Amino acid sequence: MKSDFLKIDEVTVKSNLYNLKQLVFEVADFCNLNCKYCAFADMYQGYDEREGKKLSFTKAKQIIDYLIPMWREIYSPGSYSTVYISFMAANR
Repeated sequence: MKSDFLKIDEVTVKSNLYNLKQLVFEVADFCNLNCKYCAFADMYQGYDEREGKKLSFTKAKQIIDYLIPMWREIYSPGSYSTVYISFMAANR
């Protein structure tokens, strides 16, 4: 059904968090996503208003602290899965 296509439920969210391969923090939303070379510009056009907010260290740590127990829950010796954590910032 087409109406179920964009449906997000708890199971889907948890599954994606358990299997996360990359976590990218947008540490400031100064970027207007208008650069010609931007791979994301079309995806976010009109999506949200840029307000110049900054992500605090405390909030980023809170997110990681939330995820670590989830990842430990599914960890099994002998299996190795890397999660890449990166930080993205843009100039005004």
